[in-house]
Amino acid sequence: MNPEYLRNFLVVANHMNFTKASQKLFIVQSTLTRQMQSLEQQIGTKLFTKDSSLKLTEAGQLLAAEGEKLLIQMELLEQRVRKVGEMQHLTMVSLPLHLSCFLDIYMSYCKINPQANFTITYREIGEIVPYVECGRADMGLTYSFELEDLESISDEIETTVLKHDHKCVIVNNNHPFAAKGRCSIEELRKENVLYFDNLGYRHVLRDNLHAKLKPVDQSFGLLKNRETLLLQICTGRGIALLPYEEAKMLRADLTIVEIKDFTMELDIILVWKKENRNKLFWLFREYIDRVQRQTDFSDSMDTGANMLAQKGTI
Repeated sequence: MNPEYLRNFLVVANHMNFTKASQKLFIVQSTLTRQMQSLEQQIGTKLFTKDSSLKLTEAGQLLAAEGEKLLIQMELLEQRVRKVGEMQHLTMVSLPLHLSCFLDIYMSYCKINPQANFTITYREIGEIVPYVECGRADMGLTYSFELEDLESISDEIETTVLKHDHKCVIVNNNHPFAAKGRCSIEELRKENVLYFDNLGYRHVLRDNLHAKLKPVDQSFGLLKNRETLLLQICTGRGIALLPYEEAKMLRADLTIVEIKDFTMELDIILVWKKENRNKLFWLFREYIDRVQRQTDFSDSMDTGANMLAQKGTI
């Protein structure tokens, strides 16, 4: 069974609509349809039935109920098999961040250890720490407030701060803020501020900046996913407050605007398990420590990484 097809099947089963599922997966609908047909052929039974609307067959319902567990088992087995044959591979789960300082560290590390391979998987806030806890990645990259908002965290989890970040405003390119590049708290009070309903939103509710803005319209301003949030901003229906390193990953028709009379700082952290058995991870972890000692990482770790790469030491 193709893991990618199974993962996409679960999205279709969740939405019960091929159009919505294809938009969520960022693939064309015809491709998704062919994948589901291929999955049915691999399994040897129908997963969907379509009368007036799309429905799951009994077999499809069973796969939808057990598919996530099967995916986890497949991924864990794949990781165990791979690690038996190669110990030069690192896995990381990360928020969609434009973290140039981390990439610079990794690139400089690869100059010293060219055999090292690296795989990054992107997930949302609230999913990073659990992903590391269950052993699906060697390390995770997230914001410190994820640790504050999770109901329970294993004592095995350790962290280090990689970079300090801050909140900024995201608007479409036609918004008056876009031309100025800066705005004030007073100007923000007049705007419809949109939020992505996740752990990050819970964090926003506690900060001093949120208290200065208009109350959130629960029926309009609190959105279920990142894609809907970006769509509303692009169509001029509101603005959003996002961490700067996350905002830099967004589409070209959106503009980053700084708040000139307020600063809300955030920490980007690296998380891992104490009992990680991947020797390469600990070598890489030691390298990060050395880079941090070489430079003020609150601004950037680029300088330290370049210095160590030039020395050829680890």
